[in-house]
Amino acid sequence: MTKKIIHLHFPPAQARDAIIYMLVKEFDLIVNILQARIEPNEHGHALIELTGARNDIQRGIQYLTEQGVEIDAHSHEIKKDDERCVNCGACVGVCPSGAQECMSDFTVKFDRDKCVLCQACILACSFDAMEYTV
Repeated sequence: MTKKIIHLHFPPAQARDAIIYMLVKEFDLIVNILQARIEPNEHGHALIELTGARNDIQRGIQYLTEQGVEIDAHSHEIKKDDERCVNCGACVGVCPSGAQECMSDFTVKFDRDKCVLCQACILACSFDAMEYTV
């Protein structure tokens, strides 16, 4: 199984279509919606994680582009500034994926591979130690 995070830009005409449903039904993909703002008659945006066979992911992405959805292969990431971090653990309590973890030595470990880019840690950090980069 392969995972790929992509950012979708929906034109107004596709805001009401069951495009995400089709990824599941027709391409056998697991879709994790990380962020979304889609309203009828407006542009929509969604950050999704696709899990499935590499070929199925590629076919699903091709389907999306054929539907008029613009796709950004996700090159964004969350970075931790260890010099600013005071290991208070505020990020650990809000992290839904377990990417932030309190260690036995009372430090906070950040695992980028588990991060789903929800940005909750950025909002929780009073010391600006977490940053969303493009």
